[in-house]
Amino acid sequence: MKDKRYLFIIGILGDINRPYSIVELEQEHIFDLKDLQERTSINWDKDEHNEKVYWNKLRILQTRPDYPNMCLFKYKFEDIEFKKINLTEKGRKKIQINIKDTELKQKYTQKIPLTKKKYDHLQFLFQKKVIPCQYHDFFKNLPSAEKAAAQDSDSDA
Repeated sequence: MKDKRYLFIIGILGDINRPYSIVELEQEHIFDLKDLQERTSINWDKDEHNEKVYWNKLRILQTRPDYPNMCLFKYKFEDIEFKKINLTEKGRKKIQINIKDTELKQKYTQKIPLTKKKYDHLQFLFQKKVIPCQYHDFFKNLPSAEKAAAQDSDSDA
């Protein structure tokens, strides 16, 4: 059933003969990288020569096992040498981390509900028969803010 759903979506998006690689992710595969960054790094501002890093001008960004706790970057593709940012040092301040002891936290603890606007738009697409009937149950069973509000009002009564 899942493969048919993807083929339907891909068919809507364009030519089905193009090579697509579908990687199916579940919600538990999404991690809170902002939390990880806050716990494991203190420097995102200055490079190894204490020069400001202009993130919007970067052309190449790399991480390598031979440079742990560092990001390597280039502003131009033609640059020969990478500049480096040591993420665990800022001036005299240093933090010690053992990446093996660092735990990734899941970003979401419960299913993410659709906004009312998205839910209403799906209802419109059902009425106009843009989405075939065989897929209605899948989309109707997705959690939505509208359903959550209705359940809250039912439990208050």
